[in-house]
Amino acid sequence: MAEKKLRFKGKIQGKVAGVVAAITPPVRGRVPVRGTMNGFPFRSSLTPCGTPPLMPVNQALGLAAGAKPGDVVEVVMEPRPGATRPTLPPN
Repeated sequence: MAEKKLRFKGKIQGKVAGVVAAITPPVRGRVPVRGTMNGFPFRSSLTPCGTPPLMPVNQALGLAAGAKPGDVVEVVMEPRPGATRPTLPPN
């Protein structure tokens, strides 16, 4: 059975893409993911940096997605094949 994709809008936090920029997806735990940001494909990992985890937004991804810190981006993501599943927070 195919994994369900997680779709959300998130604000890029930080000051400089690729240095301290990240988005906060609505999941828990460290999970290797793939997806799109503003339609541009990416591969990354959700990183537990306290609660909730963060997904780094490097300079290349920010430029390709036409986004910078402070912008709200549209993200579609799913666990990479063979990766553990994210835990979604309760509604």
